Amino acid sequence: RTRIVFGAVPRTLTLTGDNTDANTLTPIISDSAAGSMVSITKSGPGTWYLDGANTNTGDTVVEEGILGGNGGAGGNLIVQGGATFAPGSASSAADSGTAAAGIGCEDLVAPGSSIGDFDVAGDFTLHEGATLAIELAGTDPSAIDLLHVTGAATLSGILDISLVSFSPSVDDSFIVLSAGNILDDGLQLAGAAGFTHSIVGSDLVLTFSASSAMAAIPEPGSCLLLGLACIGWIAAHRRGNRRGSLRDPNVY
Repeated sequence: RTRIVFGAVPRTLTLTGDNTDANTLTPIISDSAAGSMVSITKSGPGTWYLDGANTNTGDTVVEEGILGGNGGAGGNLIVQGGATFAPGSASSAADSGTAAAGIGCEDLVAPGSSIGDFDVAGDFTLHEGATLAIELAGTDPSAIDLLHVTGAATLSGILDISLVSFSPSVDDSFIVLSAGNILDDGLQLAGAAGFTHSIVGSDLVLTFSASSAMAAIPEPGSCLLLGLACIGWIAAHRRGNRRGSLRDPNVY
């Protein structure tokens, strides 16, 4: 397999641009044979995919746009606020997404990525305002995006859930992240409705619940209750008047 090799000076490979098509880097990115560390930075609003089993030990930092892939990061993976990481390779899966019953069009598969796994040899940090985009196409592990982290995962941002031609059943569960240690530091769910999240051992698990998918019915307010009472009084008053009009005028 092709490798991208750097010299003796520490380097940063910057993936940038505003192209949101399938910009895919498949060669393996490694540190220099001379021992220098190589880092990766994703900047700009465009989209890039890392499909190589990269062994570089520098940080992979997503500053802007979308970084995805079916490969790995040899060091830490850091997603900053406003940026998105989406496991999975580039594909046309977005064109085949269909809405499940009761799920709006905004919950369909996110453009440009397919189900896949991504390995992080170091730690994973999802900063506040950053997004981890996860796709679900079924309950089988092969139909679930997975981010596998050897080190610790700190989750402070958003987990955005998309469904790919799939309608989950009540109590269906999905492992979307595994790590040596997971810290839920305010993780929020977005995208497809009806899911809750929990940490079970070393896994981050999504569970579909019908009760959480149903819209809450608000309690009636005081004005509504007063209005209903008035309607009831008027109806009773009218019935009384009708009974009075039928009374024999000679009877007192």
